[in-house]
Amino acid sequence: MKRFLTTTALALTMGTAAIAQSESYDWSSTIEHSADQFYGSDLIGMRIYRAEQDYTTGDTITDGTEGEWDDIGEVNDLVINTDGQVDSVILGIGGFLGIGERDVAIKMSEIRVLTDQDDPDDRFLVVSASRADLETVPAYERHSMMDDDSMKAAPDDATDSAMTKDESTIAAMENAMRPNMEREGYNTVDMVSATSLDGLEGAPVYDVNDAHIGEISHVLIDGDTLTDAVIDVGGFLGMGEKPVALSFEQLQVLQNSNGGDLRVYVDMSEEELEAMPDYEG
Repeated sequence: MKRFLTTTALALTMGTAAIAQSESYDWSSTIEHSADQFYGSDLIGMRIYRAEQDYTTGDTITDGTEGEWDDIGEVNDLVINTDGQVDSVILGIGGFLGIGERDVAIKMSEIRVLTDQDDPDDRFLVVSASRADLETVPAYERHSMMDDDSMKAAPDDATDSAMTKDESTIAAMENAMRPNMEREGYNTVDMVSATSLDGLEGAPVYDVNDAHIGEISHVLIDGDTLTDAVIDVGGFLGMGEKPVALSFEQLQVLQNSNGGDLRVYVDMSEEELEAMPDYEG
């Protein structure tokens, strides 16, 4: 059985009750980890499966049971309510349905957390849904808190206007540096080694929040040097994707330590990439 785990120390419970503040709270008390808790970072990168059987969170399964399920996608992010509860899980879905991958959101209440009967720390995320149900799930549109007018500070001087969209895009492109992401089980590939990598074209691209934002459609090479990557970003159901080009100096390539899959990271958001000029090479 395979798990994807990282090391961020954010504990989440699967209950629904909000944690109330109390004047009598003992700030010096030690918080102990319990068997029904796990880390929020454990969810990021985990696979979600579709099962015919209607499980209940906390059920145990025997080794190999996941081989009978459909692997429908990977957890890219979590949606947290203001009361601190996990409302929804954002996952990249598509391969199972035979369509281009897209982000969708599924309520946490619909996801069952199962454990291996021989290893309680080995968890699996499962939904009970038909293939037809999953085909109707709409794409999830991300909303930044900074897009909310209540989060925006008014300018000190009425003559100080915000940068235009084009100026912001140019600034983002110029300031984008190669990320320095770390992911358990993955190693950074240097650009010399990357020239001989199989699977670089078609590799998924992520932002620094580990959200899937596109794929590399092809790479540009000058002699033996990788110069640029063309990233297909946006679109829906594999249609309407926008090709943009970024220098490999702005990309970080990670490869599974067993020589398997690749993940490419960029220090730009999906919105910033979509605002770039189309690549027309």
